[in-house]
Amino acid sequence: MRGFVVLLVIALTACGKSEAPTPAPKSAPETAPAAAMPPEPKDFPTPDACTLLDVDSVAAVTGWKATKAVPVSTGAVYLSYCHFVDGKKTAHAVKVEVAVGSAYPENADEYAHAVGDMMGRLKAPATPVTNLGVPAIEMDGGPDAQSMQTRLPQHVELTVTSASMDVTRTLFPQALVRMRAKLPE
Repeated sequence: MRGFVVLLVIALTACGKSEAPTPAPKSAPETAPAAAMPPEPKDFPTPDACTLLDVDSVAAVTGWKATKAVPVSTGAVYLSYCHFVDGKKTAHAVKVEVAVGSAYPENADEYAHAVGDMMGRLKAPATPVTNLGVPAIEMDGGPDAQSMQTRLPQHVELTVTSASMDVTRTLFPQALVRMRAKLPE
């Protein structure tokens, strides 16, 4: 009887009717399309945040008399910060920040939803801005932290922050226009 079972197993295996599943061939891991991958800093230098606004524009909007641009050292090739300050009163500042490597959102609503209230750091959830041609949001971080932010298709994030949302709303589009002029198509 034992010989019969062995022959039956051999016959079934030969006919391809084995009970053991055949392992699927291993395929190469899927990779994201090149367009979805953020640029490498060596291939795409981070735009200088101090060149995205000019001192005269900041002075005109804020009313400051001794406005100057102060680069902030980040130590990272994918970040650039600049503070436009009121002379020696560094507490008064318009902050411009650029980061390379950010994900590009589908639209402003998705972007605002993803940011939310930044785990309680914002006074309210981010608000979508839909009139700039790119997904953008406004964020209320409390005193001295009224921000607008966008992420561009080139995987670059631009943020402008000031003490007043009116100041931020006036300067952000200017910085965005200059940023877009610096980016590859």
